[in-house]
Amino acid sequence: LTFGRTEFRRRWGDRRLEDNWRRANKTRSAFAPGTLHEAENNGEKADSAGVAPEQTKEYYLRNLPLTDSLLIVSVKRSAEALLGEGKILASRLNDTLSASTSLEEAARTGTDDDIRAEALYELYRLLSKSDPSRAERRRAELLSSYPDSEYALILSDPDYANRQKEMAAKASRSYNAAYLAFTEERFADAISLCTEAGRLYPEDELLPKFMLLDAMATGALEGELAYKAKLDSLVAKFPTTPEGQRAAEITDFLRKEKPEIRIAEDTRIAEEIYIADTLQPHYVIIIASNPNANMNQMVFDIINHNLDQYPDRSYRTEGAAIDAGYLLITVGPFEKTADAVAWYRSFNPEQVVREAATAGLTVYLISRDNLQQFREDKNTDRYAIFHSKAYPNLR
Repeated sequence: LTFGRTEFRRRWGDRRLEDNWRRANKTRSAFAPGTLHEAENNGEKADSAGVAPEQTKEYYLRNLPLTDSLLIVSVKRSAEALLGEGKILASRLNDTLSASTSLEEAARTGTDDDIRAEALYELYRLLSKSDPSRAERRRAELLSSYPDSEYALILSDPDYANRQKEMAAKASRSYNAAYLAFTEERFADAISLCTEAGRLYPEDELLPKFMLLDAMATGALEGELAYKAKLDSLVAKFPTTPEGQRAAEITDFLRKEKPEIRIAEDTRIAEEIYIADTLQPHYVIIIASNPNANMNQMVFDIINHNLDQYPDRSYRTEGAAIDAGYLLITVGPFEKTADAVAWYRSFNPEQVVREAATAGLTVYLISRDNLQQFREDKNTDRYAIFHSKAYPNLR
């Protein structure tokens, strides 16, 4: 201990006992009894608020694939990048060794099947002269693992590529003919050519263009409803193509500008998701179109109505704000449809609910299963269409 003290004084001289004694600018801290925990908490807050984002652990973890689904996406993206890198190294830089390394990594088990098939094909092409035995192994792996892929067909059928080129040329000529017919207002001919192309060239990259042209010609002949139906088919089949995205924009415009189209679509969807069933328990739903209405007051008024008019029944009344922009109040369940109808007919919103006119109340009957569908769909217009057909002459 004495030796250490002497050595310290030799190097640093006499020093007072204090924190941060080696710093030129010292900050002394004193903690009164009971303030240590508060200071620690304040320090944590200061750290989290004052530390630069790139110095936090969360900054580096935020983009890591920490779930199975994100890991799959990450592996696929890596494989796509490796495949692209390998093709560039081979075709533009003539670096066979580096290209084969990237392609082998892209072709490893666990990546996307389409990417792996293409990587095996590119490996075969790359190594066919420099390493024939290795190239043959990759060819055999491609043919055995992905026999129906386009790349396997190219290797197994020497005429496949030529036939594909010829078919693509025919599809292009057919599209040009259909487009010419459309511009010349020979809409029936354009539709016929597009329909035939869909049958002859179902896998051709021009198919979305044929479908969009077919929709436009159909709209010119048969009107906007038929036009929208064809556009919907295109969006459903090719949502990410430029033609599919354009079709989606047109359908959105038609829904906004053409009420009859929106009504027709709502009618079709309502018929698909709702089923009339008078044997199920029923509810009465009250919808307030004004989301700023006093929901608690409305629920309170309806509960009082039930206590006054149905003292021997225990109907449950619940309210909820729906993110579609309205308030939903449910009353029930009614074991018999007739009881629900009787309650519906006896309920007068203007007399029971305060400020009913301001709330914009609409009342419907609904079965148990349809209530579940309605909670998922959330579209009041669609259910109104179904309600008018399923429960006619209620009032």
